[in-house]
Amino acid sequence: MNVAQSVTSVFKAFTRGRYATPGVDYDPAILPDLMAGKVFRLGTYGDPTAAPIAMWQACLRHVKGHAGYTHQWRDARFAAFADIVMASADSAQDMTDAHTAGWRTFRVRHVSEIVEPGEIMCPASEEAGRKTNCASCKACGGNTAKARVSIVIAAHGIQSRKFAAPLHLS
Repeated sequence: MNVAQSVTSVFKAFTRGRYATPGVDYDPAILPDLMAGKVFRLGTYGDPTAAPIAMWQACLRHVKGHAGYTHQWRDARFAAFADIVMASADSAQDMTDAHTAGWRTFRVRHVSEIVEPGEIMCPASEEAGRKTNCASCKACGGNTAKARVSIVIAAHGIQSRKFAAPLHLS
């Protein structure tokens, strides 16, 4: 899958008017009912903090589960998002800093890095034996998810070879 092409296709459809406009084409108050019982990901190719927290809270009111991730966790303006999304941690230090700030984290680690205390391997990952899938697990729903630990996964896929090993200074 070429992510750039898929995002471009969505943008082109949007600019052609292929998406309904809230308040024009439909009443936004129906969104919680439309999403009732569903499991979905907030901000598939974008940061959920780009939309108002109140919108997400309304949309999540009746969902079965959700997942979401943000790199904006250091910005105090987005602190309320800790309840609904995971802090994207790019290092073990990021994970520690995010935990201190009240966030659960999702961290991609180099295969040589350890799973830190307070983390578990993503249960849907190959390294954890694919015990479940994201839709069933629902652990990546921020502080409101049933899970209390943070999630970590080894870098994988085409881009994994570009994932740098951590520096170990003596």
